[in-house]
Amino acid sequence: MQSFKKKLSKDEIEFLRRVWWSYYIHENGSYLFSLRYPPYQEMDICVNYPTNDFFWKYGGQVAECYLQK
Repeated sequence: MQSFKKKLSKDEIEFLRRVWWSYYIHENGSYLFSLRYPPYQEMDICVNYPTNDFFWKYGGQVAECYLQK
């Protein structure tokens, strides 16, 4: 896993993290309404939450925005 992670840039890792959480939300919603069990257990998930939503939503830094760190 470590060698795979080294080959990816921070942006690629963030993108994959967002894909995972999109899948997770979609699957949990579909399993919730179909009354089935998801194919994974909550305790098996060890993926960080997405970071820097402002950058991903608006595409970069905005000089006059006071909400950014």
